[in-house]
Amino acid sequence: MISIFLLSALFATLHGCTSSSPENSVKGFLEAAYEGNEKKMARWTWEGTITDYRGGERFVSQWGARFQVKRFRMEERIAVAVVEFEVSGESVEIPYVCMRRGGKWKVALRETMRAWEEGI
Repeated sequence: MISIFLLSALFATLHGCTSSSPENSVKGFLEAAYEGNEKKMARWTWEGTITDYRGGERFVSQWGARFQVKRFRMEERIAVAVVEFEVSGESVEIPYVCMRRGGKWKVALRETMRAWEEGI
């Protein structure tokens, strides 16, 4: 019985089903981007696809970037996680908007792009 539970937990972890916090969702999204795994990136998103997404996360591994979630603010169904990217000694902070869906937090790409445009 325990082995079935452990296998279920491992399966859920491998398939991006553990996004119980905005921080975990953003980290999962960015780790998938670092791996160059666009399907996995899409699993961490509210939209379920990255087709129309204009962010450059797909290239973070090519840039040799490091990232760290610095802080986030959470409201009822929305959270904004601020991620610091560091490349060649330079750093920039980028906000990611997350929304709750079915008890899980997902990166909301449309809202994230809107936040970038509005300078949140």
